Parts: sequence; structure tokens; C-alpha cells
Amino acid sequence: MPYDFQNLEILIADDNEFMRRVIRSTLQGLGFQRDNMFEASNGEEALKILEHKTPDIIISDLNMEPLNGLELTRHIRNSEDSLLQFMPIMICTGHAEANYIISARDAGATEVVCKPISARALYEHIAMIIERPREFVRSANYVGPDRRRKNAPFAGHDRRGSDVDI
Repeated sequence: MPYDFQNLEILIADDNEFMRRVIRSTLQGLGFQRDNMFEASNGEEALKILEHKTPDIIISDLNMEPLNGLELTRHIRNSEDSLLQFMPIMICTGHAEANYIISARDAGATEVVCKPISARALYEHIAMIIERPREFVRSANYVGPDRRRKNAPFAGHDRRGSDVDI
């Protein structure tokens, strides 16, 4: 069943104006309302918008100057503002290599989407945020959604208390 996104607010942070337009148009096609979309051309602009707005989701490009998507994500995750800290953040990147995906995950991204972005991919990742919200973890060097999607046993010394041996 398709979701009704018309009341959700979303912040799009991308230094490429064309890409912001593509994402905005795609979101409108999925049912998001233009008046509920905010746009920033970099991470610093996004933080300024977040001083006045609390969108439901942030979609951020990975590579922007002067504040990139990873730095923006870390800033939000380490914020004292609890409304921002737990906000879903989707990183969009043209780099599909594992090291970029892992860097975004380790910064605290909720979802990572590779460009070129499709309406289906955008819809599926937003639906995943809604359907399967992940618990948040706070440790000495990480704040963000649990990086493991499955509750699979882990044999290392940092295993969760809920992990059980099979």
C-alpha cells in the first residue's frame, strides 16, 4: 500500500541545483508537497534551516563544501537538540564503493542511496525509515541508528547482551 507523504516535511541538501530539482520533482511525484520541502546548497545552509525548521527527514548529498553530508550528519547526531538528534538522515552519493557507504553509515546516516537516484529507490528508502525504524545507539565514538539491521549473533568482545549463541 502506498504511503501518504503529503504532510511530511523534508530537507534536501545538495550543492548541485539540478540534483535538488530532480529530488524535489521525484518527491512531488511520490506525494510530498512543495511547501513542505526545504532546500540547502550545502551542510552549513542546512544547519541554518534546522535552526527554524524540524523536518521529518533529511536527504543530503555526501560531497558538498564547506560542510559535507558526513559532517552534517555527525553534527546533527551530536547535537544537544533531541528533536534533531534522532531525525532520519538519508545520504545520497554518486560513489557506490563500500568505503563511502561505510563512512556514511559510521557517521550516523539512517539510509544511503546511490545516484543516479530513482523514484523507486527513494520511495523504498523512505518506506524503510517509516516501516522499520532502527533503535539509536550512543557510545563514546558513535551516535545514530543501530548499524546492524539484523539481530544476528556476533562473536566479538563487543557483542550485544541480546545476542545469543546458535
